[in-house]
Amino acid sequence: IKVELSGRALFVMRDENTIRFEEPVAIEIHDINVGGIFMTSVYEFHKDDSACVDIELMDGYHLNTMATILRVQTNSDGEITGYGCAFEVLTAAQEDAIGKYINYEQLLMRAKQGEQD
Repeated sequence: IKVELSGRALFVMRDENTIRFEEPVAIEIHDINVGGIFMTSVYEFHKDDSACVDIELMDGYHLNTMATILRVQTNSDGEITGYGCAFEVLTAAQEDAIGKYINYEQLLMRAKQGEQD
């Protein structure tokens, strides 16, 4: 589902190395489902990086999990426009929280559409 969420990357695993940040790196979430996210960031991730992401979904619930960069998306000029990521492992509670968040966002979208009709 298309969203506008803010989050942060706490660290990145690249090959056998852990890249730790002095300050967490800001990420913007543009799409989320139980399988993963599409995100943007000023930090340049690489394909196959594993990032520890922390995303506030709603009511103060923070989704904190590892996400693997499956795709680095670029525009026609070769500039990075975002990253397609898959969650590595989610608990049942994390899947449930994502599902509730998606349902909540869909209700808001339907309500907005109803107002326009």
